[in-house]
Amino acid sequence: MTGTPAYHFVCNTLNRVVNKVIPVDVCQIMILKFADAVQPTSKIDGIEFRFLSPEEVADCSMDTASDLGNDMHNLMLEQDIRCYAAFQGTTLLGYSWIADGDAMPEHNHGGHQFTGMGLKLQSNVSFLFKCFVLPEHRGQGVNKHLLWGLTEILGEENKDRLVTTTSWKNKIFQSSSRRVGFKKIGMAGEWKLFGKSHYWSPNVESHGCVLYPPSRQDLALSPQS
Repeated sequence: MTGTPAYHFVCNTLNRVVNKVIPVDVCQIMILKFADAVQPTSKIDGIEFRFLSPEEVADCSMDTASDLGNDMHNLMLEQDIRCYAAFQGTTLLGYSWIADGDAMPEHNHGGHQFTGMGLKLQSNVSFLFKCFVLPEHRGQGVNKHLLWGLTEILGEENKDRLVTTTSWKNKIFQSSSRRVGFKKIGMAGEWKLFGKSHYWSPNVESHGCVLYPPSRQDLALSPQS
């Protein structure tokens, strides 16, 4: 039943009912070790990948279908985040956002009513916090090519793994990411009670990252082995 319309209906209905009582945001934590990455077998003629500059992100955000947002190019100047995009000639197919070092809580939440949890990353780990394919290019495997391309370009920077979080309801991304080699390593979440936020997260430091609530930026990673 997983991935079927009926499954999504049940998940969404359950989520709405629960959130009326206690607003809650639950996400899966997934990791891709580059050594386990699976190269896509499909072909996309003329596909090219590259990092975008803040100016290019600003230009692309003028196209409302891109979902890039009006302020992401400014955040690139303030935080250690980058936009990795796929092109076919001059046509933007899709893009992904990655963070290194400290990933801010606002980049890791499943709903606007939630604060989100931050991540501290070892130098060999990057955080994937968004992957988007423009509607007219979906169904061609662009998402898998983007993720595979990231393993290659980040591998050249001495990274060896990519961690991401995704809503427990987002079965489409979970399925496509597993086909590239992502594996679930835990669940994290936030809920609100009487106007106060509460958090839970597993210990995933052995995978090279620590999740922390906004009030605990003092948490630190153990020295990298």
